[in-house]
Amino acid sequence: HADEESHSFTWTYRKDFSTSSGEDRARLELLEVSGTAHADEECHSCSLLSSPGSQRCLSCSRNQYAELDDAGVIRCSKCPAGTWAPAASVGRDSCRTRRQCNAQDVQVLYLAANASMRSSSICRNNHTNIRVRWRKPKTCKSEIGAKELAGIRGGALTPQACPPCQPNQWRPKGGACVNRPAARCSPPLYAVPMSVIKYWHSWPKNVTSWIWGRSVSEDHPHAWQLMADGRAAVVGSAYLGEEVDEFSDQALLTLDVDLTTSSDLIFGLEEEPLGAWGQGGALYVDHQPREAEMVTESGTTSVWKLKLNPGWHWITWVWRYKGPQPEEQAADTGVVVGQGSGLRLLNISVTHVRGAPAGTCRRCPPNHGWRQNGATQCQPCAVATEEIQGLCKPCAAGFANPRKASRCVKCGPGTSSDRGRACKMNPNLGGDGQLRWDSQRFLRTWRNQTRNAGGFTRIVVEDRTYYMNLVQPMELPGASLEFRGHQAFVWEALPPRMSDVSTCPTEASFVRPVVDMLEAIKPNEGRPSGLWFNFRGRCFANGGDLSERRLHLLLSCHPEADPQDFSLLSAMEPPDMMTGCQDLALEWRTRLACPVCQEGDWEAVTPTRCDPVRGQRVTYIAPSGCFGGAKPPKDYWEPCPGVLNLVAFVVVGAFVGCILCCLSIYVLLLRRRYAKYMMLEDSQSAANAVAPASIGVPDSPGNFA
Repeated sequence: HADEESHSFTWTYRKDFSTSSGEDRARLELLEVSGTAHADEECHSCSLLSSPGSQRCLSCSRNQYAELDDAGVIRCSKCPAGTWAPAASVGRDSCRTRRQCNAQDVQVLYLAANASMRSSSICRNNHTNIRVRWRKPKTCKSEIGAKELAGIRGGALTPQACPPCQPNQWRPKGGACVNRPAARCSPPLYAVPMSVIKYWHSWPKNVTSWIWGRSVSEDHPHAWQLMADGRAAVVGSAYLGEEVDEFSDQALLTLDVDLTTSSDLIFGLEEEPLGAWGQGGALYVDHQPREAEMVTESGTTSVWKLKLNPGWHWITWVWRYKGPQPEEQAADTGVVVGQGSGLRLLNISVTHVRGAPAGTCRRCPPNHGWRQNGATQCQPCAVATEEIQGLCKPCAAGFANPRKASRCVKCGPGTSSDRGRACKMNPNLGGDGQLRWDSQRFLRTWRNQTRNAGGFTRIVVEDRTYYMNLVQPMELPGASLEFRGHQAFVWEALPPRMSDVSTCPTEASFVRPVVDMLEAIKPNEGRPSGLWFNFRGRCFANGGDLSERRLHLLLSCHPEADPQDFSLLSAMEPPDMMTGCQDLALEWRTRLACPVCQEGDWEAVTPTRCDPVRGQRVTYIAPSGCFGGAKPPKDYWEPCPGVLNLVAFVVVGAFVGCILCCLSIYVLLLRRRYAKYMMLEDSQSAANAVAPASIGVPDSPGNFA
């Protein structure tokens, strides 16, 4: 049941990988939708066949045509002898003359003894039974049987040798083909897993031939077919007959592969005439046209090569009976494929296919090696390892590698690593006369704050949403499918993509990694104090190309800031990369960025006003905004500036006055104590003195006698 509005219904069928037998298709036979705006309200004329009261038009079978009899009734009539007609033909002119049969009109089937025609088993005890039949619909005539035309000898029940296995496979039990044991290789060599298709006696594993387009017959003679001698798979009117051009517009041959690492696809073609591949052929990978590189060419035979990325791929060889499509840039859209053209697909080889047999010993690709001694497969070196002489070995101390299949690089300033570990913050940052940060305190605080969020903190900067973990790279739950298993410090959530014809999102938010490697941690040169975290990552651009992307995060010291106080400093897109892979610079104002206090960080500060009586109180602060670590010195009081000289003068004057006063009193006491001694000396001096009268009287002459 569908509600009243516009709806779009899609039926999807995808080939599985369990077997290559059976029809490998789905049929949608009847579709009725009632109550639509386009429902027919009156009867319409059928161009084919119908009966009174029919709900749908009918068609005639193969080798018949629809015509009006004398009574005006539409009837199905048989084509004359020596002619044929496809199903749903109208008119006697639809009957065509049968051409002479050739070997390609014969279908050869290999079946194990007592096996049914639909069985996938073709060999038992190294023997098989060969059955031959005409391809349907049979549009040719022949005076000899199909078996003689194909050159098959022996009866249908006569056991014959089984067809050969594909290269590097064998039949150890005489039944199904299995992979041969891998060759023993020594590092740095390894046995390359390689899927090779050289023989086309039956459809190889994971190969499907199918039709895309209008098909009026349940038989598909115009699809890719196996050659009777098993040399190739063929398509086109040059090999299948000119009449197949009327059936459909394109035939497809698909190979499904799962690649463990980057791989090479090599295939050989034979075209008829020369240039048919460029006119009517195309190569698709994962439903997108790809242009392969021609390796060699000899006449109408050529060899082509194409690079493939790791993962599942659907490789499809397309033959268009009505010419190339506009999206196939390798083809000329003005060319119409004529009759008598076609392709032979001779062989296919794909390296590094999961589950494929091992081929010859080759040197491991760059940054690939053996995970351990005695291994038999060359694999991409894991995270925190690198390839050394063919072996994947852990990165040395002080080096790290956050990505697979890459080299170890030296940890940058402010970071270090143990052997085989990622780069992390040093226990102490700065120092030697500069600011110093305690990373252990930083890590403890971060873990406590993000414990309930899986180690991540959500950051919203303008129209961008990020998930950040500064402690270690981690996988983010809910990441897009292509990034599952990837580890990163910062993830980015892009908004849902919008369709071109509506305002409804066509898919959910796209979550991708931003940076996965910590390059360096450096102190900020200037104010405010803080740390620069420099990260590096990879950005997946259009077409799957990779480009470097960087994130510069400034943790600035703001003790009172909001924990979610983030701001975008700049967003710069690399040149010629219009992909949204900008290099970002963010600022996070947080207390975590404040350095640890050291003794030399404290500076004395005095108030601007001073109490004349008590003086002023001297305190200590840290201009760097540090917290923790060395404690500040104790506060103390000191006199106010300008009052200090007067107080000193008064104090010194009072002290000097007291000393002088004490000296005066001491002298007076001494004089009083020794006064009597001073008087006796005065009397004796008077007795020995000259009389006053003689003083100033000239001496008489008698005195000189």
